[in-house]
Parts: sequence; C-alpha cells; structure tokens
Amino acid sequence: MDKVDISLRRGYNRGMSNLLKGLCARVYAKLNLGLCVGAIRQDGRHSLYGVNTSISLFDTVTVLPAGDYEVSYVGTDLRFEQDSALLTARMFAAGHNLSPVSISIDKHIWLESGLGGSCADAVGVAAILSHLYGLDDVGAVDEYYSDARFLRTGGIAKISGTGSEICPLSYRKYHFLIVRPRGGVNTARCYAAFDSLGRMGCRERVDELVSAVENGDDISSLCFNDLTEAAESLCPAICSVRRYFAENGIALTMTGSGSALYSVLENDADISYLTSLCVEAERAGVISHFAFCHSVPRGVEIVQID
Repeated sequence: MDKVDISLRRGYNRGMSNLLKGLCARVYAKLNLGLCVGAIRQDGRHSLYGVNTSISLFDTVTVLPAGDYEVSYVGTDLRFEQDSALLTARMFAAGHNLSPVSISIDKHIWLESGLGGSCADAVGVAAILSHLYGLDDVGAVDEYYSDARFLRTGGIAKISGTGSEICPLSYRKYHFLIVRPRGGVNTARCYAAFDSLGRMGCRERVDELVSAVENGDDISSLCFNDLTEAAESLCPAICSVRRYFAENGIALTMTGSGSALYSVLENDADISYLTSLCVEAERAGVISHFAFCHSVPRGVEIVQID
C-alpha cells in the first residue's frame, strides 16, 4: 500500500471513530431576498444575480457506518429516485475509498419550495465526510447544485454567476413569516417557463437591496423575485396565497423557484394576528405550512449528538 493509501486509511480510522460518537450536520435553509435572472450561459444555466440569507429552518443530517448505502427520513417514508444525500455519499466513497454509510435525515426544509431543500442534505453529507476524514472536498457538491456553496457558507451574501459565486454582506438579523401554498414547483420547469416570457432581470434592483442591507435600512419593500410570474403559471396557488395575504395587509415575496413565500417582519409585528391568519389559511386550504423564522449567520453547523 503506498503512502497516499496509508494516509487515507488513517483518516478513515479517525473518521470511523468520530462516526461512532455521533456527529451530525445542521444545514440551514435559504431565502432569496432578491433574485435577478439573466441570460442563459454557454453551459446551459442561467446567470443569476441576487441576495440570499440563511434562515433558522434547518435539516439535521446524521451519518453512521453501515454494511451498505442507505438513507432514511425521520418520521416519514420519503423516497427519491435520485436522492442527493445518497449520491453525495457514493461520490465521496468512490473518490476516497470510504466504506458505506447509513444516512438519517430529520427534514424540516420544505421540498419544492425554493428554500434550498433539494441540495441541503447533499451539503450536509459532504460537510460531515469532509470533517470526519480531513478531506478538502467540502465544496465538491458546488458544481452540481447552484445553491450548495451558499448553503455551506451561509449568512447574508450577494450571489452571482449561477448562484455559486458568493460575496458576503454585513449580517443583519431579519425576522420572517414564511408560508407554503398547496403545491410545489419544479425548478427546471420554472426556468423554462421564465424563458418563454422573453424577459431579462434588472440588476439595479439587486444593487439597491445590497445597499439597504449594508446600511441597515428597511428591506421589506425592496425584496423581489424575477421567477414569480413563471412559477405562478405552473402553480396558480402561489398567486392565490399572495392575494389572500395582501387582502389582509401582508405583502409576500417568493423565494427561489417557489412555491414558498415570505414577508419581512417589523420588530413590532403582531405575531398573534399573523399566527391566527395563517391558521385560518391552513384550515381554508390556502396554505399547507407556515413558520416564523429569522436570519442566521451561518450555513452548515457540525454538532455532536448527546
């Protein structure tokens, strides 16, 4: 066995020891405070320009040694044909001769909602395996998922490129109400619908939002998303939810490709009123979920299981 293999084996032994101690990763969701969609690049992806923030809604990913690769979702029977967490574990194993692992995910980031839920668990697995084995591949998933780098670094940042170029901004603690209509949006279909509209985003709106964040000014009237109309064409419930809340004095902005919507709350927001409004909306079948959350200054957090 050559020196490289010996090094990997030592890293493997340390990693297995830590796995048995119960390390896991907490991966925070994201909101797009502003999203400008530009032209299609040569690689087939869209140019993006915007502002993201991490929020206090998170998935917890736990990785344990196993005889074969497997993934389970706590309290649910979720199954995905192309599971991002499982694919990431296999990718790391192939590149570094690692043994199979079992992945357990306590999922709280809503799927098909524009919150980063589709790649959060891949980011969590990559963070754990990189940490356990002393690998430099923590960013290995960045090229596969446009949100991956931001989910990994977190905080508040200006994004560009395909969403993977990150410029950190001053951290501010914002409070949000987020709601999910009854229905999700497929990201690829949303961008295709956007292309059919023949429009181009306005970068100046992002620059104005960045200035407001840096200066500590109110951002509630500056949040926007170029994908809103396209998403509404695929999921009309988004429009219905926006209308319902607007009629009750609450302006909502969509995050990502939808379908989740959010409102930036003032410090003196009437949480009791907002809760009652959301409960009524749930009972009426207008929304399926709602949550109150706040911005957080981090993306992935490695934690020890007690």
